[in-house]
Amino acid sequence: MKTSLLALVVVCAACKTTVNEPETEAPVRSSIVVGEPSRLYARDGSVVDASGATVPSGTSDAPVRAVGERDGSRTYLLELYQKAMDDKDQLTVEVQALQAQLDLERKEKAALQAERDEARAAATAAQTQTNVKDAELRDLSGRLVQAQIKRLEAEKLLLEHLVATQSATPAPQGGGQ
Repeated sequence: MKTSLLALVVVCAACKTTVNEPETEAPVRSSIVVGEPSRLYARDGSVVDASGATVPSGTSDAPVRAVGERDGSRTYLLELYQKAMDDKDQLTVEVQALQAQLDLERKEKAALQAERDEARAAATAAQTQTNVKDAELRDLSGRLVQAQIKRLEAEKLLLEHLVATQSATPAPQGGGQ
């Protein structure tokens, strides 16, 4: 175990490299500036365009946006993250409320449809009953008309018979004068 640990230390020591960066006399920036579109910088700090030619810095027309100008850029990013999470939570609550409202409206719609179906069934039953009553009314009207006709015919026969019996019997003549 000691030998493997010693070998590991030796390997790590052998892998260590040091890079000596040349010192440049570029000005030290207090904040990182990100512009639209992104820029490439040469080793001397000048801006390099897409074709590879060096452009003196400060000639870009793009708006410059500074990142980290506020004190404690980590706290600023954490504030932004917290705001985004709060917005997400608020939207989640809003979606849940809208979902509950949608479910409630679906239940109300189902109840109204059931009520409508019941009303349609009741209307159909009432219409059927009305049709039955109309048929009974027509039948009774027909019977009444036939009964009236038979009654009138019977009265006619009775009157004819009375007239025939009166004409068959001689009328008493008044001779006492």
